[in-house]
Amino acid sequence: MNDINDLTVELAKAFNVSKMPPKLKYRFQKWLQGIQRPQPVRPEARSRMTAAVKAEMVNQILERTGGSDLKKNEMMASAFDNGSVQFDFGSEIPDEIRKAAIFWAKKRGLNVVESSLSKSSEVVESILMASKSLKNNTKKCVNRLKWSF
Repeated sequence: MNDINDLTVELAKAFNVSKMPPKLKYRFQKWLQGIQRPQPVRPEARSRMTAAVKAEMVNQILERTGGSDLKKNEMMASAFDNGSVQFDFGSEIPDEIRKAAIFWAKKRGLNVVESSLSKSSEVVESILMASKSLKNNTKKCVNRLKWSF
């Protein structure tokens, strides 16, 4: 493995990107594009770097799929270190609560950046809110709160 392209191909094969849901596949590819090209590294340091990238990949995938285990009557709010907030709503959460959560975020200067489509009553709805001046696309979850109604 000599460069980032070889690493990208190896990771794509390891995580079977072709079988990922479209949204997760898009985020995975966007995350890979955000990785800066590393400088030439000695062979003994290369294996540590590969292990670190694999660990970060597992963390990112777990973070991206964190809201998928919500029940119908649960809501989850995730705060990230770059200032963005993600709300995940179960299918039985009342509209008043959804509107109140969005109003709370807009009151703090956040706007809707990404929203999922509700194709059925069983799907978790997800809304990502961030400020307009947000330039850092990389985010790490700082706090996650879950409520049941």
